[in-house]
Amino acid sequence: MEYSPFEIAIESTQTKVLSTARELGVALVAYSPLARGFMTGKYKSPDDFEEGDFRKIAPRYSKENFPKNLELLNKFEEIAAKKGCTPSQLCLAWLLAQGDDIFPIPG
Repeated sequence: MEYSPFEIAIESTQTKVLSTARELGVALVAYSPLARGFMTGKYKSPDDFEEGDFRKIAPRYSKENFPKNLELLNKFEEIAAKKGCTPSQLCLAWLLAQGDDIFPIPG
């Protein structure tokens, strides 16, 4: 399931995905832990995505939402700078800190 600072639905008490998995003793594979590449800092505008890229039509990366994403990225950049790491490394460390039963697959 997708899991990153941008997508935390897995934690929802409505979906109960994470709590149910833990109750059953099932580990979770977290895909897109770097928010579909956003945490790399490569994308500064929706126009940075190539034609045909899924992110061009995803609401999370729309022109209206992009500034909100950049605010979150900026906070990660500030914290990462204090920790002496990249925002991507900080993001992965955050995800790994969510539990020993979470396995991120960045790629």
